[in-house]
Amino acid sequence: MDNQQEDSGQRPDRGEAGERIIRRGAQSGVALKAAIVGGGSACENLIMLLGGERKSRLNLDILGVADPSDDAPGMVLARKMGIFTTKDFIELYKLPGLNLLIELTDSMAVREKMIRTKPLEVSSIDHRGARLLWDLIQIEEEKRELQLEAERSITKERDWCQKVIDSLPDRIMVLNQDYTIHSVNRTFVKETGLEENEVVGRRCFEISHGIGGPCLGEGGDCPLRKVFDEGATCTVIHSHKGKDGNASFEEIMATPIFGQDGKVIQIIEGIRDVTRRVLLERELRESEEKLRQFLESAHDIICIKDLEGRYLYINPEAASSMGVMRESAVGKTEFELFPEKLARQMEAHDREVLRSSKTVSFTERLREGPGKMRHFHTVRFPILDDQGQMVSLAVIARDTTEQVRLQEEVSWNGSSAPGRMHF
Repeated sequence: MDNQQEDSGQRPDRGEAGERIIRRGAQSGVALKAAIVGGGSACENLIMLLGGERKSRLNLDILGVADPSDDAPGMVLARKMGIFTTKDFIELYKLPGLNLLIELTDSMAVREKMIRTKPLEVSSIDHRGARLLWDLIQIEEEKRELQLEAERSITKERDWCQKVIDSLPDRIMVLNQDYTIHSVNRTFVKETGLEENEVVGRRCFEISHGIGGPCLGEGGDCPLRKVFDEGATCTVIHSHKGKDGNASFEEIMATPIFGQDGKVIQIIEGIRDVTRRVLLERELRESEEKLRQFLESAHDIICIKDLEGRYLYINPEAASSMGVMRESAVGKTEFELFPEKLARQMEAHDREVLRSSKTVSFTERLREGPGKMRHFHTVRFPILDDQGQMVSLAVIARDTTEQVRLQEEVSWNGSSAPGRMHF
């Protein structure tokens, strides 16, 4: 190794880019013009082996074949291929440009005569050297076949993966680190109206948003950058303004593609239109908020219980009437919050709703102290899931104490008034 190689730190069999370099001598550029002595089966096989593409790669031409028998397999094949044939190998010396003799006879006499008679500028290989050449070519052929098989397997797997990606209902983009699009699936082409050659090489935000820089989702994160930085799947929601001015929403799931060194080399983005889902979720949140405000501001007592009688929710009016903190009441039953007699009555009313799965009204009383009774009109009704099965029950109670007091007062006044005579 010379000093220049030592200073550069490069291996002598590698180029600047690290690719392997095949080292050949000065004679590698000289074309081999060969003739074969001996036209048997070995000659036939060698001619077939050295034909086609390999002939060009080896820079080798078979100019002639010599054998005493015109019917030898190698002689027959050579004539079919337009190669010069002769019974006397001395005639081969006259072939223009001949520089190599390959002896395949395994005859010592033929070999000695060939060595004595061949021109000095013509090299020779006997049948042992030809065997080495044959083996090297065979090894090269096997290596090439293995490479072709590997390429076919890779192509088959790549085609299968592409078919899987093309069959997905989501728009798929494979992206490079610089935001450029490497490939897209058929769904992307169909939904965007853009052909693959129109988007490959362009930046994703130019295609998806028509803007000049990385796009931001509701969370303020670019999924591509996040996946490359963290190496984990990331999901974001992006909003768009349509031509009609209405907002649309897309869910983007970005998943890393790792190289052999374990580093993220690309990402695959799945894009799904979730406008309907987002709008429904917003409507649901708005409805839940309206319901919450209604329940919280209601002057009636409102409670929700599970099927075992445990309180799941009580509104502020219920907490005030029960004289408890809302947090302490949730998860408890009537027996933990009320006197046993009243608790048994309430439990019996709950069971009637659970048994009938219908709305039932009741009149209930609560003694708060000596001579002090509160009256309530309660309505109990089942809460069903989307399958029609009861999952809980609600209780709405209105304090009717004042109304009952007035009725009792009117009734008492009527019974104690002086009698009148009617005619």
